[in-house]
Amino acid sequence: MSTQEPPLPYLAMAGLALLAAACGPDLHLPAGTTIRCARSAECPQPLACDPKILRCVKPDAIIADNEAPRLLSAAALDESVIRSVFSEALEEASAVDLGCYRLVDGATMLVVALERAAFETPDNLQVVILESARQRPGAPYELTATCVEDLGHNPVDPDHQTVVFQAQLPDTEAPMVLTPTDGQLVVRADHVVTLGWTPRRLATSYEVEVFADEALTTPLPGFSWPYVTAETSWAMPLLADDTAERTYWWRVRADVSEPGSHSPVARFGLVDDTIYVDADAAAALPASAAMGTRNRPLASIGVALAYAAIRPDAIAAVKVARRAADAAYYGSVTVVPGVSLLGGYAGDFESRDVTTGRTRVSGSGIATVAAVAVTMDAPVVIEGFTFDSGAVGNNVGMQVAGCDSGLTVASCTITGGDDTRESFGVLLVASGATAGAGPLFENVVISAGRVDDPLFGQLTAGVFVDDSSPTFRDASVTSGPTIGNESLGVQCKSGQPTFLTSQISGGDGGNAATSIGLGVFGLCHARLHRSLVVGGTVNGGMSVAVYNYRGGLAATSSIFIAGDAGPGGIAHALRWQTSATPSHITNCTLVGPSRGAYLPCALLRETGAGGYLLSVTNSILLTNGTMGMCESTPAATIGSFENNLLTGSSELFAEKVTSGGNCSRSTVHDCYSLEADLNDHGLICKNGFVAGADTASGNLGIETVADVAAVQLADAAAGDYHLTAATPAAIKTGGKNVGPGVTTCGDQLDLTCGDVSEDYDGNPRPGADGLFAIGAFEPP
Repeated sequence: MSTQEPPLPYLAMAGLALLAAACGPDLHLPAGTTIRCARSAECPQPLACDPKILRCVKPDAIIADNEAPRLLSAAALDESVIRSVFSEALEEASAVDLGCYRLVDGATMLVVALERAAFETPDNLQVVILESARQRPGAPYELTATCVEDLGHNPVDPDHQTVVFQAQLPDTEAPMVLTPTDGQLVVRADHVVTLGWTPRRLATSYEVEVFADEALTTPLPGFSWPYVTAETSWAMPLLADDTAERTYWWRVRADVSEPGSHSPVARFGLVDDTIYVDADAAAALPASAAMGTRNRPLASIGVALAYAAIRPDAIAAVKVARRAADAAYYGSVTVVPGVSLLGGYAGDFESRDVTTGRTRVSGSGIATVAAVAVTMDAPVVIEGFTFDSGAVGNNVGMQVAGCDSGLTVASCTITGGDDTRESFGVLLVASGATAGAGPLFENVVISAGRVDDPLFGQLTAGVFVDDSSPTFRDASVTSGPTIGNESLGVQCKSGQPTFLTSQISGGDGGNAATSIGLGVFGLCHARLHRSLVVGGTVNGGMSVAVYNYRGGLAATSSIFIAGDAGPGGIAHALRWQTSATPSHITNCTLVGPSRGAYLPCALLRETGAGGYLLSVTNSILLTNGTMGMCESTPAATIGSFENNLLTGSSELFAEKVTSGGNCSRSTVHDCYSLEADLNDHGLICKNGFVAGADTASGNLGIETVADVAAVQLADAAAGDYHLTAATPAAIKTGGKNVGPGVTTCGDQLDLTCGDVSEDYDGNPRPGADGLFAIGAFEPP
């Protein structure tokens, strides 16, 4: 059984023939293929078009057409277009001749003028489209075809040349609103709001009204209402002086609509580049009335950010009012790149307080705030919030991933939640490849939560840095308390974080706990300037202000204070382990512990493969009856110790410990107690040093300054380590670089130091006397 292929037009066959001629293959049509046509000119020679079947055939196969065509029907497509159908194909000249048609209004018997006639399609010669003057809706009409002929030139059958049809009736229903949809926000930057609606049959015009109030009593000023148009949309220009950022209501009717009939009223919100959130104000609005405008704010930050994500090119910020009685917005927040999140606003959004009136957000899930892929191409500012944990398991205050310096977090308080295993105030991952290239945290207070499982707890950290290079300016970072676990103000696994005029504190811990202010590990190189780092209080564990574990550190004009480790504990202002990264402590004050049974030092140096690569310059190592500097398991190193003061102990100022014990109470350990020792290059590594590899000079000790009182600090007991004006002049021999290529940090370190421009208070160095004081503080 075979099926006949549909007929092909002759022009398509001609194209195939040309293709065959160009390409060379033998191209034949399948047996039984036919060619459709409307006239003989469309058939290949010697074929002709059969007017009955509209197919190309041999001329002798054509049967003479003696049958007259008939007008079968007519129908009104709209108020002036008629579709007429004939029984067979028509000859074109007569089919499009307006003189061959007559249209009469059946009620008035008046002739209606015809304006155009054409075949519906070039291939359909049985349907003719006629255009007339406007017909009367619902009236009967009579169409007569007089001289129209078929392809055999037979005129229309006189008994079938007239049909009757009815003109269309108008659609009296009111139009429906299409755009803006009810509740949609309109951005003023677009300069227009396009109002669109559905058409209504036979309508010739539409009336549009826009109101500034829900009661529809106050028309939008600046226009003449209603606005009348024949179109089904209107690009209404936004008024340049309309800065209210309000909600508006609008409606539309057609001229054929029932009297008084309008579309359902729709709202749209007009905003500049901001969406507004105020949960208290939104709660007082009618149901579904919140819009995100200034006078109709949204209740949810998440909903506002979802709106902003639709138009990040136009929406620049979400502004959030603080709630009464410090009530919180609940739920986690995911930042939209390019859209800033600004809190601390009063309910009218006219005033703002980002210091004491911050907007509180209490999170859920894993992190209260998530900022992902914020870059300089789509910058974000988060400002004026208190972010805290509001649910069990929400142990991260803010998670930052894949962000560069386009992210700024300012004037915020961020707290990680309590957890059995770990808690982070701010967790940074893959954010900034080099120093200064990561997010900026400015004027922020960051803290971690409690980790209280002594068996499975791992870590609580105010800030955790992994492959990131954030900058903290005027920040306070604190770890949470812990029981038998690690508590770090900042833990840097890898990256290059920078801390400027900031304070970092380890959390308090119980027995065997570790509290570290700043932990620098592995591939991390941290930078501090004019910052304070403090270890927490533990009971018999370890408290260290700064612990460098094979990482790197550049610290200038900063203060490190060891915490209280308790009886049998370990405490240091700076604990340094072997690092292959050149590191520098310059113009700093290191305050050692007041007690501790094992190595209670201001600075503990641990060695190992790779050497120290550490310079300590122009700094004070201040102790209270304990040791200034200790060394454990010394080895060949590269480092320098120049222009420093070791003071605070009447017994000794530095010691090298090759095994456990207290140097001051043992004769088997090599102890440093003379100024000659302090300026011997063997100070860096007493045993096994590489000759010439280390530098020790200009250091002051017991023979120059007898005790802490002689140094005359402003108030060491109260933590004020300013040098007084009465401090001995010898203290002011601290150095700076004296010429190009000259450094006080040793010629084998690749970073100059000693050239610090300002002290901890931000006062310029040198001081008013033109001299450089040792330590973080110049004389007041």
